[in-house]
Amino acid sequence: MFRKRLYFDYASATPLDRDVAWHMRRYLRTGFGNPSALHSEGRRAKEVLDEARARTARSMHAKPEDIIFTSGGTESNTLSIIGHITALHASGQSYSDMHIVTSHAEHSTILHACQALERKGVAVTYLPLSREGLISVSSVMAALQPNTVMVSIQYVNSEIGTSMPVRSIAQSVHAHARKHNKTIVVHTDASQAPLFLSVQKDYLGVDLMTLDGQKMHGPRGSGVLFRNGHIRLEPVLYGGSQEFGLRPGTEPVALALGFSLALSKAQEDWKQVREKGEVVRDYGFSLLAKEIEGVVINGSRTHRVANNIHISLPGYDTTYLTVLLDREGVACSTRVSCEGRDGGVSQVVQMLHGDESISKSTLRFTFGPDTSKQDMHRLVVRLKKVIQFLDQHSFDVF
Repeated sequence: MFRKRLYFDYASATPLDRDVAWHMRRYLRTGFGNPSALHSEGRRAKEVLDEARARTARSMHAKPEDIIFTSGGTESNTLSIIGHITALHASGQSYSDMHIVTSHAEHSTILHACQALERKGVAVTYLPLSREGLISVSSVMAALQPNTVMVSIQYVNSEIGTSMPVRSIAQSVHAHARKHNKTIVVHTDASQAPLFLSVQKDYLGVDLMTLDGQKMHGPRGSGVLFRNGHIRLEPVLYGGSQEFGLRPGTEPVALALGFSLALSKAQEDWKQVREKGEVVRDYGFSLLAKEIEGVVINGSRTHRVANNIHISLPGYDTTYLTVLLDREGVACSTRVSCEGRDGGVSQVVQMLHGDESISKSTLRFTFGPDTSKQDMHRLVVRLKKVIQFLDQHSFDVF
C-alpha cells in the first residue's frame, strides 16, 4: 500500500522550485562563458548575472550595487561580521575598542565569527532569549556601550522559529547612534524569512542582511549579502575583483539566476503562503497537544514563522526517534542541521526552560507551502506510533 512520504525539514533545505530549475537548466545548456571575459559568451554571461542582480535588488527594494552574491548563509554571515570589523580595524580602529551585540541563539556562523573576533580583543555581548524565545528591543538597547559598532540579531531563529522585532531594533539602534553622533551597523540573518516575511530593506531598515537560496526553493550553494552602500567591508577570501572586490572567483551565474528567481517568487507570494502556513501550523500544535502526552512546545506561539513546529518530548531519545520516523516516511530534525547529526543539549531550548530533560529531547518539524492539514495529521499519527514503539521496548534514555 502506498504511503506518502512527509518532508518536514524545510528549515534545513527546501526542494528546488520547478520553474527555477527550468530556467537554470536552460541557461546551463548554453551559458558557459566567464562573466569577466570580453568575448560574446562572456558578455552574455555578464548580462545574465546583471539581470539576476537587478532582479534580486527589486525584490529587496535595494540598488543592484548593494547585492553581493555568495555561496549561502554561512559565507554571507561571515562576510558581514568579520568583513565589517576587519574594515574598521583597517581604517585604524583598535579591536579592543570595538563592541558587538548579538544573542546566544544566533546561527553558529555568527557565534563562531564573534568568538574569532573575541580572540583578537573585540568585546561581545551575547543576549539571552526570553521564555518565549524572543529578543526584545529593550534588551538590545540596554546592551549598547559607547564603543558598540555592530548589532547582529537574526530575523527568524533557525531552530525554534521565533521571529524577532528586527525592524524595531534597527530603528532604535540607529536613532541611538544618531543621537550620539556615531555609527552602529545593524545586521540580520534573514535566511529563514523570505517565504513567510518581507525582506525589503526599506521595511527592515538594516544595514546588512543575509539570505540563503536553499531556504526558499532556490539552488543550494547560492546566497546574497545585502549591504547598504556606505557600509565598509573587507573580503574574507582573496583573489580576484569579482562582486565589488568582496567575493573573488568566477561568478556561478546559474546559481545567481536561480537565487534571483526564487527570491522574486518568494517575496511575491509570502503573505498568502504565511496565511496558509499558520493554519496548518496551528492545527499541528492542537493535534500534538491532544494526541502526544507530555509534549512541550518551544517558543512563542504567535511571534513565530508560519512553518515551524518545535517540540520537546522529555524522557525520549529524539535522535533515535528521528531515525524511526524516517523509517515511517517522515523527514525531520532534532535541531539545526549545521550543528551536525549528533544529539545533545539544545542551547536555545535550555535558555527557554533551564531543564536538561527538555533541551535534550527536541524535535523540529518545518514544512512547505504545499503541506496540508492532512499531512499534519499523518505526521502526528506516525509520531504517536513510534513513541508507542519506544514505550513498549523501553528505549527511553533520560
